[in-house]
Amino acid sequence: MEEYENGISKHWLRRVANETDAEVGKYKRAVAERYVVACVVGNSISGKWMSTSSMAQDFAGTSAITQESSVSKREKYRVNLFLPAHHHVESVHFTTNSGASLHPAIAIVQTPGREYFILRDNGMQIGCEEEGVGEEWMKVIRCQSDGRES
Repeated sequence: MEEYENGISKHWLRRVANETDAEVGKYKRAVAERYVVACVVGNSISGKWMSTSSMAQDFAGTSAITQESSVSKREKYRVNLFLPAHHHVESVHFTTNSGASLHPAIAIVQTPGREYFILRDNGMQIGCEEEGVGEEWMKVIRCQSDGRES
């Protein structure tokens, strides 16, 4: 199984760090980090400490009532974030599978289960590989369903 650092593939991080254009590699990493934050925000539970198992159960709606663990006062106010495994980043791309450039506002994130079209600036999902970029997003961004400029 692939290992991840803050939700991003360690193997991919090593590859982009060695890209010939270092600035593009840094930008791809930044886009990946934005995607992770966007996914964490929608799936997180902030407040009491919870184990990964407890968070997964809560996310699935099957959580049982558990006792709060004893944590120090300092840790009690720590924010605990949860990233579902299906949102782990395996790679980020600025071109389509055929090599055509994507719209400058769009990137493709490859996760363990599928590819997502996202906004480069904030990591928000605007489509997936099966459906393409959402119809409303195509109008707003002025792009095609495969993420290329119109």
